[in-house]
Amino acid sequence: MGITLGTVMFIVGIVGLVTCLVLLYFMPKIFSKQKKKLLEEIQA
Repeated sequence: MGITLGTVMFIVGIVGLVTCLVLLYFMPKIFSKQKKKLLEEIQA
């Protein structure tokens, strides 16, 4: 029993899903910091 193309695609799909979920979790925090920084620069 070898690794088939379907198995590889399945694993890559799971890795991609986990990556997207992690990015969705961290992106708003990163962008809110950037937004605060830009607003401070504009007001200064």
